[in-house]
Amino acid sequence: MVLNDIRTAAPGLTVTTLILALFPVAVVLYILLLFDVALPGRSFATLAGITLLMLVLIGARAFFIGLRHNMLVLLGDMVAARLSPRMAQTGLRAFAPVGDDDPAPGDMDAIQLFLKSGAGAAWLDAVGLTIALLVMLMLHPLLALALALGVSLSALLLFRTMKGSERAARDLRPVDRRRDAAFEIGQMHGASLRALGMSGTLATLWRFASDRVLAIGNARQSAQTRGQIAALSLQLVTMVLLLATGGWLHMHDRASEAVLLAAALLGWLAMAPLVRAAEYADQLIDARLGWERIDALLSAAGPSAAEAIPLPPPTRTISCENVALGEPGTNRALVRYVSFALSAGDVLAVIGRAGCGKSVLLRGLAGGWPLAEGKVRLDGAALDQWDADLLGQHIGYMPQTIDLIDGSVADNIARFAQAADPKQVVAAAQNCGAHDMIVRLPDGYNTRIGPQGHKLSLSQMQQVALARAFYRDPFLLILDAPTSHQDATREQLFRQAVDHARARGAIIIIAGAQNFLVGLASHVLLMRDGGTVAEFGTRDEVQERLEERRKARTLADRRPDIGDNGTAGPQDDNNDNDVAAEQTI
Repeated sequence: MVLNDIRTAAPGLTVTTLILALFPVAVVLYILLLFDVALPGRSFATLAGITLLMLVLIGARAFFIGLRHNMLVLLGDMVAARLSPRMAQTGLRAFAPVGDDDPAPGDMDAIQLFLKSGAGAAWLDAVGLTIALLVMLMLHPLLALALALGVSLSALLLFRTMKGSERAARDLRPVDRRRDAAFEIGQMHGASLRALGMSGTLATLWRFASDRVLAIGNARQSAQTRGQIAALSLQLVTMVLLLATGGWLHMHDRASEAVLLAAALLGWLAMAPLVRAAEYADQLIDARLGWERIDALLSAAGPSAAEAIPLPPPTRTISCENVALGEPGTNRALVRYVSFALSAGDVLAVIGRAGCGKSVLLRGLAGGWPLAEGKVRLDGAALDQWDADLLGQHIGYMPQTIDLIDGSVADNIARFAQAADPKQVVAAAQNCGAHDMIVRLPDGYNTRIGPQGHKLSLSQMQQVALARAFYRDPFLLILDAPTSHQDATREQLFRQAVDHARARGAIIIIAGAQNFLVGLASHVLLMRDGGTVAEFGTRDEVQERLEERRKARTLADRRPDIGDNGTAGPQDDNNDNDVAAEQTI
């Protein structure tokens, strides 16, 4: 898509660039006509005519420069319009740790800056070097040779400047990210760091990273400045060389004074794009590296998905069909072979020991992580058939990590929706029992919570996240450890919230380690270590089967199996795993 936009803009940019590349030719013709025709003939009419024509051409050149600039700005906007949504969607699907080679918002800014500043135009103007060399060859081959020598040296210098700039840019990126990370850690966890005696350590890390950023940035800027000075010097040297060559030709009656002056001015104009390219070398490098990172991200994500057909709101069932999933970017499955089905009004408690994959399963059910295998279906439609934003309107997800966003309490509850209905915001908080807590905050629903909600206590953050999940009464509520930071009173309020959601026909899936959650459930899914299902069914069925298994184990313990050698037989590792899982109930 982006390449198609570039191809669309290419003809206009090519035409305007070729027109601008002919301007030095017009300058040469003006000088030749002035010195070889108008002045020898003392023709004022010729002088006035060619001068007026030259002024018109200068105005036309300014017009085409502006026209090409507008084309490049439009191209930059088109590229951003194409790439930004895909970057946002791909970045949200990736869920991989941010690495030094991962794209950042600054990469798109670098591409925009390259196209909209003089950098892109400078490289387009380099096309005019070919025309300048051809015109110089017409003036005299020795003059063309002198210009070719200057262009070659300048191009070599520009190449070395860009290589150094690229090395510095690659060295700068990881250090810059470490500095930003240290600053953000200090902002969000300052109190904890002070209490742990880590403030000095973090400050040292930040100063070290900041000093490295400054050193690399200074070295890069110094190298570019030297490249600019050298490029400008070569432009002057080339002009002097052309003047000297033209002077020698004039002494031997092989070139007129007009040719001498025209060659010098043509050489100056021809070398100007290379000087400007050296000035903007950093911008080209940043844009190219940014493009590489963005292209790698989008290529890894594959083609953009076709636009989803709007589906009716789910109202009946959720089914999980042989689901396996793990952290994106890895081949290790954290949850395997999970299957179950629920109907409207059901409450599922996902129980198991810490680390068995409960949170991973819930993240996959909510569409947060892509499934490695299997399908999750709402009313028979797989999650990948839904548009992500439309699907989110029917799912209320509360992750274990809470993940609030800097803004007001109301913004977070409303999921930062534009023109959110305040009544729905308050209703969500009332339905989950968070309203009383919120109105006691300094500014109530307008209280700013800070980055990651650090201005609130863990209990308050959890209640806001719960209200966000309940916003607009979604059909599917997926709540991970929703009462882990709450007291008994809050647990009772949560029980009422679940009963209210169940009464309106919602399906509620809750993960946690508390027996309290089992008491809320109509169904139980017991997970064993390794992310597989040990038991699933109604609460009574699961508890009955577990009780039968406990009785069977008790009898086995009293009369252990005896092997051929007279010793107790081997234990089943999977059975031991189930026993550990059952201890959570």
